[in-house]
Formats: sequence, structure tokens, C-alpha cells
Amino acid sequence: MNPVMQNMYERTSIRKYEKTPLTRETIDELLKAAVQAPCGGNTQFWKFLVLESDEAKYRLNLAVRDGMRDLVLGENPYKSKVNGKRAAQNDDYCCFFHAPAWIVIANQKTHPNAMADCSLAVSNLMHAATSMGLGTCWVNQVPWTQDDPRVEEVLRDFGLPEDYVVCVSVAVGIPAHAPKKPERKAPDALYL
Repeated sequence: MNPVMQNMYERTSIRKYEKTPLTRETIDELLKAAVQAPCGGNTQFWKFLVLESDEAKYRLNLAVRDGMRDLVLGENPYKSKVNGKRAAQNDDYCCFFHAPAWIVIANQKTHPNAMADCSLAVSNLMHAATSMGLGTCWVNQVPWTQDDPRVEEVLRDFGLPEDYVVCVSVAVGIPAHAPKKPERKAPDALYL
């Protein structure tokens, strides 16, 4: 199997990280890989918030925790939202699993491909991290809570423009363990 395919088969979500900070060069390499992703109309509107300082991480996590506590789930809620809301009831909640780097990816609110563009960028970033021996985990809680005034205030204070929406966020660091990757279902494909 070629190395690119092997990397895809090996990548798995990591939820426990070493405390070792990542170098700026490592993060820059990940971001450079992210922006190699295709995007609608080659617009490249994405913005990256990279949280490395304990103060910034604490501030965002606290706002997200409070936003998750107050999140209205509605009928037949997504299982991960239910679990996230439950986890946020604990004062030691950390939506980014105490990873040394938290990366939030946003795009223009009016861009019709905002979510797709950012999803492709984070996929590149996650596969690049795996190839470098790093672990990652997709984090839904920031997009879910970004309309909460507490979260919105933190994001704006961090420099995210008002006309941008958070599409995805990801934890990045050196894995503290090597979990077994869950089995994947066979592709559900229709050939016509």
C-alpha cells in the first residue's frame, strides 16, 4: 500500500496527549498542509486560530463548557451533543482533551462552501499530523456553541472577524497512548 493510503488507514482520534508543547515550526507545517486542500472557487477564505497559551485555552474552554451546559438539544439530538452536554456538567471539562495545541478553523459566513472547505483543510491537517507522529481529534463543541455570547466574545477577542463562522476545531499533540482504531464499515456505494 502506498504511504498516503497507509496514513489514511492508520489515523485515529487521540483523546490523551503528552504535555510537550509543539514547536511553532511543527504547527506552521500543519497549517501549510491544511491550505493545500481544495476549496470552492479557490477562494481560500479560511482563517486559523491557534491556541497554545494556557490562558487562551482556559478562556475558550470555560466559555465552551458554559455554552455546552446551556445548549438546547431539541428532539432526537445527536448522540455526541448529548454526551458533550453531559460532560460539560463537570468543572474539569476540557473539550480539547488537554492537547498542547488547539486549532480552530473558520470561513466567511456567506461563503456557500465554508463547511466543505474547512472540512477538507482539517482533513489535510490531520493526515499531515499523523504522518509526523502526532495525534489529532476533531472537536465539535466550538462550532456547536459559537453563537453563545460567551463563546462569541472569546472568539472575537481572539481576532476572529464578525463575518466569519467556526466550521471545525481540532486538538493536536503527541499521543499519550496508541488506541486501536475502530473498525470502519464497508462503503455503502451504489454503482449505476
